[in-house]
Amino acid sequence: MKSLTDDQRKTLGLSPDASIEVEGTHAPRDSGVALGFSSAGSAGGSLADLKPFLASTTPIADFTVTASRLGEGEASVQRSDLAPGVFVVSPGELSVDVAGEAIHDRDLWVIDTRKGLVFLRLAGPSGEALLSFEDTMFHWARVESKVSAELRSLAAWTPPARPALASPGAEALLGGLAAPAWITALLDPSLHLDAYVVVAAVGTLGRLWSPRGTATPIAAAMARVRANDDPLARAIRWARALPTETCVSVRELARLEVDTLAEALETMGSGDEDRPDARDWLERRDDLASVFTLLNAVGQGDALRSWLEGLDNHARTHASQWGALSPVTSPRLAAAAWQEPTTWWAAYSVVS
Repeated sequence: MKSLTDDQRKTLGLSPDASIEVEGTHAPRDSGVALGFSSAGSAGGSLADLKPFLASTTPIADFTVTASRLGEGEASVQRSDLAPGVFVVSPGELSVDVAGEAIHDRDLWVIDTRKGLVFLRLAGPSGEALLSFEDTMFHWARVESKVSAELRSLAAWTPPARPALASPGAEALLGGLAAPAWITALLDPSLHLDAYVVVAAVGTLGRLWSPRGTATPIAAAMARVRANDDPLARAIRWARALPTETCVSVRELARLEVDTLAEALETMGSGDEDRPDARDWLERRDDLASVFTLLNAVGQGDALRSWLEGLDNHARTHASQWGALSPVTSPRLAAAAWQEPTTWWAAYSVVS
């Protein structure tokens, strides 16, 4: 098989670094000369000129293996029994790119190599192949794109498993303190949520609980803080009792969440109808803050801190968009804005 020029690769849609490995070669039993292989000058240029040569053809059986590899077992290549150098390609559902002269007739491609060298690239759901027709010879080859080790690793990557984790329940963290429903809802043990959601819910109660707006006297709340028995202290003790592998899994799930939020920024609108999506995004960012609080307390927060810095820097470039979407109504974000005034994602909420 002749090597492709850069122009031929471009015409066929092949990248410069795509590798080509010959899979098969077909030659007629006769040399072609004895059958009167004619020069390009005597060749016809239309399908009508070639139809007499297509009255008798022979399938090239060895090509069926490649057709199956491409995901189209019905694809075939046949040679004319009457004119060496004339071939018929039936690609089925495969896509076709051509470099050289070939006649396309409905679902067939007719090749007359007396007009010159012809390449066809066939692409299917499970692979690509390069077909070469030169004089009486037909070659076919596997096409493989060369990718970096990093990209191969990325292609093989699968998201980490989402392990289940039993919720400690809101009462185990509150110890009799009163709390609003929005901060306790996801701590119901009957929900059977995954580890990331449970850690986020525990961290949120620890971070954002306060006696404000509840029946708990401020003096009682302060006494619990002094005794290191407030909800945050209890949440941290719970996190420190988690198996290391659970913390690692939650950290990796947090990385996936960071990537998801970064991608969502690029499609978020800035109209009134987009405000619910904005609220969801900001609350999920606050979930990450809760997860970080607990992972950092158990010595697993350094990587997440770096990922969150990158996400926040990216999100801040959308300041005008956030401004258009504010104010966002969310009791959770309002609590974060009141208790943690430096959290940028809470600055766009209505502070109650």
